[in-house]
Amino acid sequence: MLVGIPALKNFKVFPWERVVFWIAIVVFVILVLFAISFNVLYTAHYPPTDWRACCPMPCMYYPNCR
Repeated sequence: MLVGIPALKNFKVFPWERVVFWIAIVVFVILVLFAISFNVLYTAHYPPTDWRACCPMPCMYYPNCR
């Protein structure tokens, strides 16, 4: 819904629609920035990487891999 507000074309624009447009843009940008910063900064919810299950190549570079 937040993306649909600026994407749809309205030929007769009321003043309150401009306010809703900018509020939707600001809320969308805030939510996207929050999602990106949460995934970058909060790494505790990621499990540790276990390279043994998929590909043995990284174990060549890390002696304590196995």
